[in-house]
Order: sequence, then structure tokens, then C-alpha cells
Amino acid sequence: MAEAETKEAPAEGEAPAPKGPSKLPLIVLLLSMLSTIAVAGVIYYTRVLYKRPPITESAERKRLLEAAEEAKKNKIKPDAERDWIKFEKFQANLKPKTKSDGGLRLYYVNMEFSLQIADKRELSRFEDIRPKFTDELIQTLTKKDFDEVTTVQGRYLLRLEMQELANKLLQSPLITAVEFTQFQAQ
Repeated sequence: MAEAETKEAPAEGEAPAPKGPSKLPLIVLLLSMLSTIAVAGVIYYTRVLYKRPPITESAERKRLLEAAEEAKKNKIKPDAERDWIKFEKFQANLKPKTKSDGGLRLYYVNMEFSLQIADKRELSRFEDIRPKFTDELIQTLTKKDFDEVTTVQGRYLLRLEMQELANKLLQSPLITAVEFTQFQAQ
């Protein structure tokens, strides 16, 4: 009986023994169930409920027309003579893909293109930002998948991105078109 009393009463420096089952497994179970339900809800919403609007050529053309109207309001004079800025033999790496054996499949794009500037008198402004434009274009291309640039829609979106990038660097909508004279992705 003396042994039973010593087991039940803790020593002076020790903490008292827990009196019931631990609540930790129950808390962990509830948190894991809650996170599973949250993930399932997000997956259900993104796969079933949410329908992303398709990018259509007509919507993009409408957006470009609005930008052109804004450009007319801002700086570009109607009598301004347009000109083309040519880029020769431009090559950039695309985002690599992982092969099934664990290696990387590397892709690149070779292209020649021209940018149409709305006012020939502003060519010197573009020449000032040309290195920055080229650098940011390379950064943009290295984030793109091979599949993104090999479709007609992907090349159309790339044109728009290039135009927006140039206009952002110029801080005015002077670039009105981008035309590829050569485009090859491998």
C-alpha cells in the first residue's frame, strides 16, 4: 500500500500527472479535417464553379483601340509620320520543362520583329530605352512555356505584352504595333 501512495503523489519538484486523455490528438484531427475541407472547397471552386473568361482576339482589339484613342488624346499628333523599329536576329531561352527521366528539356525562340512607332520624331526616345526593352523582353520570354509561344493565340498575346512593355518604358503609348518577320521556337 505504501508503494501505491508514492506512485499517486508526485514529488515536490515534479508536475502533477495528467488526469484524463490528452486533447492534442483531437485538436490535430480537427485541424487536418478543416484544412482538407478548405482545400477541397478551393479545388471545387477553381475546377467547377469558376469559369475564366476566354481571351479573344476581338476583346484584345477593342482594348487596343481604346489605348489608341487614349494615345490620340495624349500626345500623338494626327499628322505624325509612323516608322518601324527593326530588331534583327533575337534569341532567348524559354522556360525549361522537366523530362520523365528527371532531366531538363531546354527550349529557345529565334525571332526577328519590328515595332511600329506612331511618331517618327520620337525614335530617339525609343533608342534610349532599347537596351532596357531588350532586357525586359528576355526576362519575359524566360518565364514563358514552349506551349505558350507556339500557338497563334500565344504569339498574339506576346505581341501585346511586347507593345505594353515598350509603351510602359516610354511612359506614353507611342508603339502601336508589333510585327514578327521571323518566329521560330524549338
